[in-house]
Amino acid sequence: MRLTISLALSATMAACSAPDSGLVLLTRDGCVQADTMRERLGAALVKAGWPESFRVIDVATLKEGDSRSGYPTPTLLFHDRDVFPRETPPPSFAEPT
Repeated sequence: MRLTISLALSATMAACSAPDSGLVLLTRDGCVQADTMRERLGAALVKAGWPESFRVIDVATLKEGDSRSGYPTPTLLFHDRDVFPRETPPPSFAEPT
């Protein structure tokens, strides 16, 4: 997975000299892979010579209807597009009451 993240970031941001605030890691409370993804993403950015700068968003905090809430976690987005070629999913339904 480490190499895959590095390659996906390189391909997605090939035209950029450094990532901007458009890099987002989506996660949720209890996501068992979130810490690993965060560490590997940081390492990939450092290896590419870019600032280790990205936002982490808990999908539970997104407004109802936000399309990002439909992604599985963890997911890495660059300017609201999955760095792995996955279609934007429909928003998830609210938690049952």
